[in-house]
Amino acid sequence: MLTIIASVCILCGLASPARWRLPQTRAQRLAGALRAIAAALWLFAVPAFILKMLGGLADQSTVVYGWPGPLLATASAAALAAAILSWSAAALTPFAWAGQDGWSAWRKLRLTGAILAFSLFGMLLAILGAPQPWNP
Repeated sequence: MLTIIASVCILCGLASPARWRLPQTRAQRLAGALRAIAAALWLFAVPAFILKMLGGLADQSTVVYGWPGPLLATASAAALAAAILSWSAAALTPFAWAGQDGWSAWRKLRLTGAILAFSLFGMLLAILGAPQPWNP
């Protein structure tokens, strides 16, 4: 749930005109872009998984005969891409914190919190085996 809330907040924040006027370093710009793409992918993958599971509860024959199906394969690929982007942004986070000429401390904390939520959710899904589109 935290991943969905963070994704919605990030995508709503992209529409803010004040965001584009603030100074940012190259690492901050790259980490923010990776976070935004990951947010969009998480916002697709999580509801797609939920829809597939609800469809399986309604008609169990689709689980047996239609597994994994295009929706689940696409959601799995999106989750894998979102996890990789989240981990890449997490690797850039120390560089985004460096220096005083870019974002404010509050903006750096928001970036770190979102990246942490995305990365942990990606690790949880990886442990559970969800982001594996090649392994139905």
